[in-house]
Amino acid sequence: SPAMPAPRHQDVAVGDMVDPADFGAFNESDVSDKPRFIRRLPGIDQKHARNFARDQHQTMMSVDELTGAVLDTLRARGELDNTLVIYMSDNGHLWGEHRWIGKNVPYARTTEVPLLMRWYGHIAEGTTSDRIALNVDVTATMAEAAGVDMPWSEGRSLFGSDTRTGFVLEAIAQRPPYKNRPAYCGWRTAERLYVRYGTGEEELYLYKKDPAERRNLAESPQYADMVKTLRSKALEACDPVPPGFSWDGG
Repeated sequence: SPAMPAPRHQDVAVGDMVDPADFGAFNESDVSDKPRFIRRLPGIDQKHARNFARDQHQTMMSVDELTGAVLDTLRARGELDNTLVIYMSDNGHLWGEHRWIGKNVPYARTTEVPLLMRWYGHIAEGTTSDRIALNVDVTATMAEAAGVDMPWSEGRSLFGSDTRTGFVLEAIAQRPPYKNRPAYCGWRTAERLYVRYGTGEEELYLYKKDPAERRNLAESPQYADMVKTLRSKALEACDPVPPGFSWDGG
């Protein structure tokens, strides 16, 4: 924010944000299983959330125009088929799930972003992949396409077969005047999210059963071993820990 549509797009009708019922977690009424910083949040103004989403959609129209202009220019120069095009977002965004608008939390919709690639003769049309890709992997992918070695990078080229089973999620504390969210460290896989906050609070979500992250299983005895395993992954990956975070917090 602020999402500021170009003047030519301000009155263009756009689709509404996804229905809150589809989100499942929009303006959650029961956040008793969430950490304190979520439980303290007031309910979301649904009108505000919808208006903000509308402004974002209208703003993206100028981005669409720019993207089209770049591709048209490459095509006119005869360079499009020999160009690796990568299109992605910098971060995800919550529109009111878990009573949160914005980013800077470990939930899936703020950490997952779209990633589209086009390279004629190298990427088959319509190809999709469910592998985990990180920002550093995009850099490694471009390096391989250009024939450049990057031995110092932790990135893994998406043209290769090396895949990730998970990755670290971490952040320093966020303080007022921004929302008050403690520092955290966690481990994310394609199917699970584990996170521990500097307050000692923990969260565990299983995406096959609960894609909207409505049921925190971190305190469930049934998943104690899973929490232990994922905590050890986070403990190893968060080194050094984010400022304001301690595994002894609580």
